Amino acid sequence: MKKFAKLSAIVLGAVLVLSTNAFAKRSYGLAGCGLGSIAFGDSEMVSAQIMAATTNGSTGNQAFGISSGTSGCTADDDVAAAPTVERIQYFVDANHSSLIKEAARGEGETLASLSTLVGCQNTKVLGQAMKANYKKVFKNDTQATAQNIVDMIKNDQNLAQACSQDII
Repeated sequence: MKKFAKLSAIVLGAVLVLSTNAFAKRSYGLAGCGLGSIAFGDSEMVSAQIMAATTNGSTGNQAFGISSGTSGCTADDDVAAAPTVERIQYFVDANHSSLIKEAARGEGETLASLSTLVGCQNTKVLGQAMKANYKKVFKNDTQATAQNIVDMIKNDQNLAQACSQDII
């Protein structure tokens, strides 16, 4: 019985490793996405992956990359090229609870990340608009919330000047 369990574990492990490598078309190695993957690439050298993982962990950029879809951290290759409303929806999905709190205050790290995502040069302007339009922006549906954020940027004169128009 022990031999069967051991053999099953080995077979399952091999299947998982092989299927992951066969279907994953990522531009990063075992350390995952983030600044480390950009700096050290998808090298198979263990030392390079240790350095990439250390870079990702020590700078905290991997979490930001995952939540914003940057630094090679996307669910698939289509996410990076997705329309703005979809990118914002991914961001809202990943950061919903902190975004709601920070939008009510009009400031915070999540709002700063959203500002970067939508191309706003002035985070304070976006924060003030999110606070002023809080009830209009946030709905039960993250897709509606994302669309409301885009509409707010398009329709608010201060945001239209502070944010990149090619992203909306």
